[in-house]
Amino acid sequence: MAIRKRLISGGEARFVALYRDPSGKQCSAGSFTTERAAKLALGDIEKAKFSGTYRRLEPISFKECALLYINERCQARPGTLRNYNEILEARIYPSISAHPVGSITGLDITKILKGMAGKSRSYARETRRLLKAIFAYAVDSGYASKNPVLSCPKIGKSLNKPKIKTLTTQEINRLLKGVEDFRGYVLGESPKGKKWGTSYSPKYHLWRKMMVKLYYKTILFTGLRPCEASALTWEDVDFEKRVLRISKSLDFFKKKAEHIGSAAWIIQDPKTPAGLRTIPMGRELLKDLQILKIEWPENPKNLVFTAFHGGPVNEELINKRHFKEDLRRAGIAPTTLYKLRHTYCSLVISQRHMTLEELKNLQYLMGHEHFETTMDIYAQISKENLGHIADDLELQILGRVNILSTNPSKID
Repeated sequence: MAIRKRLISGGEARFVALYRDPSGKQCSAGSFTTERAAKLALGDIEKAKFSGTYRRLEPISFKECALLYINERCQARPGTLRNYNEILEARIYPSISAHPVGSITGLDITKILKGMAGKSRSYARETRRLLKAIFAYAVDSGYASKNPVLSCPKIGKSLNKPKIKTLTTQEINRLLKGVEDFRGYVLGESPKGKKWGTSYSPKYHLWRKMMVKLYYKTILFTGLRPCEASALTWEDVDFEKRVLRISKSLDFFKKKAEHIGSAAWIIQDPKTPAGLRTIPMGRELLKDLQILKIEWPENPKNLVFTAFHGGPVNEELINKRHFKEDLRRAGIAPTTLYKLRHTYCSLVISQRHMTLEELKNLQYLMGHEHFETTMDIYAQISKENLGHIADDLELQILGRVNILSTNPSKID
């Protein structure tokens, strides 16, 4: 057994472990960043040879292993697979893409995670979770001897938790009014880089006024995820009981499923089991949906919301071609459709000091699988109303409010 040091591009040192397998054949293990890691690998190999569990590690890069995991092992929703590929491209491949998967150590993983300092806890946790799953696949498939992620510390709570951005009631009214008043195509580019629509179209204006505006209002007034709103059919709308029954979501992806034009999409179960729920509607939203059902042509899939040229509404295209421009014209900072869902929750919380039972009801309406998700993400919203607690307590005990507590400037 021996450790050989070699230099790679950029002058960085790598250490290769040399040993003989049970048949006496000369073998090498990985390309380690430290001599200590190479020695530990040799120790693991000797233990495996002694116990009779030795198997030669196949030479394969981390990128090749990650692609095999996604294509062969990972069973996730199309949107989740897209998210995994984005995580790999942006956060992981730049550091260890070409490294042999069997030579990657816990130190390499720790460096990747430490590079996310200042990001939210969920940002780092989803990266660690994906790395852990890929290396578990590598161990099962014989590409690595152990999972280096298991030796890395778990992600603790972030001190720089990002603030939830929501819209004010004034911004909401400006946004909805702007959608109705707009009289033309939104100037932009298609995914292929071609310019699209800059001229006025009465039919397009009507579609914007009815379909796009109501799509915004449905998310805003019910807290639906955009993918759940896109999947709504008229069977899900109960006009008599004034409720929406949420039982599915819609996702666009590259593999073939059902085709509308050149786009591929699929209707599937909600994001979590908690996504199966019944949500009450206000009278305004009920009236708007009744008008839409009467005045807008039916479609083969009986969808509530449809794109201008037919088919389901694509959340990403609505974000890019409409919502972004509607926000700009309304003088609102750029954000995404998902912030309408956050706004719904913030407005519900800000109405009163909520009891535990009311918070559990809010969890149900939002479709959160875990109660702590509702509390962790949205607790900061209620902090803006903490100033009322002292007054409410005095009112409850004394039957009156101390005038000085409501007018601090009068205190000498």
